[in-house]
Amino acid sequence: VNDALDFLSGYSSFCRDRLPRLFEFAQSIAAFEAPAAAGSTTDSTRPPPKRAPDPRTDMFNKAFVPVLPLFHPPPAEQPALAGADDDAAPSAPPPSAALGPDMINALLAEESRTILTGAGEVREAYPTEVGVLTRAEAELCWLATHAVQVAHHFAQSVDLIESMLHSQLVAAVGRQVTSADFTSYMTFHNAKIYKPEYAPQPFCFAVRQPDRSPEGIIALEKRVEDGPDQPIYTIVRHMPAHCAPMSFALDAATRVLFHGERYLHAYIDHQFVDLEGERRVKAEPLTLAVRARQFSAFMVLLGRMGSGSTFEVSHGLIVRNKDELQIPLLLEQMPSAKEFADAIASLSPEQQRFAKAYRSMQLEGSVFGVLVVQLKPQLEKVLRLPPDSLTKEIALTEKLIECFVQYQIPSDLLAFDGPAEAPAAEKLAAVKAHVQAIMDTLEEAKKEEVEAERQKFAYSHPQPVAYNLTAASEEYGDDAMNLARSCDEPRRCRAMCMKGAGGGKGGMGCGGKGCRASAPGACFGSCASVASASAAPPPPPPAAPPPPPAGAAPPPPPPCPSPPSRPAPTTAPPPNSLAGETHSPEDGGRLEKTVVANSGAPTSGTVDFSRIPLELDQKLGALDTDSAMRPTKINIGAVWRKKAQKALLAKATESTLHKAEQTTEKQKAFDLLDALSRAGSLPIDAASLHVIIAATHNFDKSLMDTLIVSNVNPIEKLERSSLIVAETIMALPATQLVKHEAYEAISTYSAPALLPPLSEADKGKSDD
Repeated sequence: VNDALDFLSGYSSFCRDRLPRLFEFAQSIAAFEAPAAAGSTTDSTRPPPKRAPDPRTDMFNKAFVPVLPLFHPPPAEQPALAGADDDAAPSAPPPSAALGPDMINALLAEESRTILTGAGEVREAYPTEVGVLTRAEAELCWLATHAVQVAHHFAQSVDLIESMLHSQLVAAVGRQVTSADFTSYMTFHNAKIYKPEYAPQPFCFAVRQPDRSPEGIIALEKRVEDGPDQPIYTIVRHMPAHCAPMSFALDAATRVLFHGERYLHAYIDHQFVDLEGERRVKAEPLTLAVRARQFSAFMVLLGRMGSGSTFEVSHGLIVRNKDELQIPLLLEQMPSAKEFADAIASLSPEQQRFAKAYRSMQLEGSVFGVLVVQLKPQLEKVLRLPPDSLTKEIALTEKLIECFVQYQIPSDLLAFDGPAEAPAAEKLAAVKAHVQAIMDTLEEAKKEEVEAERQKFAYSHPQPVAYNLTAASEEYGDDAMNLARSCDEPRRCRAMCMKGAGGGKGGMGCGGKGCRASAPGACFGSCASVASASAAPPPPPPAAPPPPPAGAAPPPPPPCPSPPSRPAPTTAPPPNSLAGETHSPEDGGRLEKTVVANSGAPTSGTVDFSRIPLELDQKLGALDTDSAMRPTKINIGAVWRKKAQKALLAKATESTLHKAEQTTEKQKAFDLLDALSRAGSLPIDAASLHVIIAATHNFDKSLMDTLIVSNVNPIEKLERSSLIVAETIMALPATQLVKHEAYEAISTYSAPALLPPLSEADKGKSDD
């Protein structure tokens, strides 16, 4: 049907482009022949030629169109006569809904009759002489117009049948099925065809230690219509914690080894064309949701898998104390294997080699990774504490993270440096003492910095001190009044000097000995001293001096009493771990940086995650006959959303993290990792790595049009794509992945190339 529609559509377009010109010629025939007939002298009795009729209205629409949407019920099957000889008469054909030969011949005969009638009218309407438009062209034009009408009727009939099938399907299902409904069904369907250990699982994992409460969760979620985001389902391959170690770089000179569990995920997305006939340019993005519980903390690193056993970190953050982060993940599709092969088929060998090398780099770079590092187990390891020592030490854990992240304190200054066989309580007490000593030192340093800044500001911004003489005299008597006047005397002297500049009584009075003795600096120092000692009771007043002799200058004002000097702060000597460098007995008295040998080469028994997209691309090129599966790259969005609660009783606040804030969060995470790993010399054990590979199955039409117009079951198409991906991820044949009760249907309709037919002996078996 699709081939017929495509052919008739192209033929109709050709006829519609050419016929208007022929119509114009037909309308102008009379105009060309009339002057010639009027000026002819050989046959003056010849009547003037009549105008040619309009072929679009007069005669070209009279042919019968045999294409009709007739619904013919199949005849009832006749029962066989008793005693009839089966070999004597041939068996009757099975009943069919198609028209019989008699009816088809009758329709075609009627079309032939009307075509002959129309051709006769064309011959009468057009002249036989050679001219601009002869009978041959007119008949060709008429037949082309009839063919266009046949094509139009055929398209309308197909539309009518499709509309009827659409109504029947909606009535059978009970609603208009959307892409979201199809996603929900595939989740249900995959659980029926796969064995439980291989069925797709929701991407939602708790961050926890064995037999402990979880610290938080990480989840990959997708937006759902009329509801909250839901975790996506992925095909998961779990690898135990005793796998070969992997590594990532903190900087150009430091690499950190990490152990732990590995999870290889495969996410299969699908995409239909919109109902308006337009394909979505971008798929619906995913969201990496990270949530921490109260008094909990862990670290999340994002990046891509490198060659061998390396992890290339691009983003990092510390999640703690009810933090919630929403990180958008964008899906970018690449050409399918067959699309790529078709595109480079006409290129030169050199160009093909370049294109293949670049595509290999694209595929290897499409492997997305999420590394979750638990902080408490690694803190216990770097501080030489027994396992689970920090489980209930909430305040100590917060202080440790603050020391490492905010102040970059070396871990050796806080670690236990006693014998390894010491009791756990003794080790924990020693670490607490080290941490408290560091915190005290930091507090004293903060106070000294604040005092230095205060003094610097006071000396650079001198201001007179305002006194409340009435209140001071009531509390301290006349001594406060005398003290204030003595401190204010130099200022009044300077004012009088400025007023009487050049001589006079004021100038003479200020030029005396008393004014010279009271320098501005002395007054400032006295006032400052008074301001410093305002909180303490004044010392007893000194004895009154003897009166000066007559004619002598008044004595200088007594200096303001200064408070006793503040003794320099004394800090208790730090413990032995702060006095000098100490080393763990288990390290043999020295710390050696671990060298990662051949970190780029895969270790024996290690899965090279970066090679999996290449293997999947080869399988899809051989088994994906529709060329519908496209490799998909996961990119991290530019703007993150963070919900944090700064205090226990404070309300949660939402903020956005842009590139600058993301860089700051990554630097904090790397500072903590540098301390937890001793600059790369101590591997990380409490970690879990999630590797994600994505692919998208694309359909050329909407969901309903795929079912009705293309007559394709999308469930079977996704079954085949899912089995191809599952074989690659699990490294097992498809025969071991599906349930026995679903084997026969899949091998018959969905993936006969992956599942061979069951033998008669195997059909009676079950999964049990």
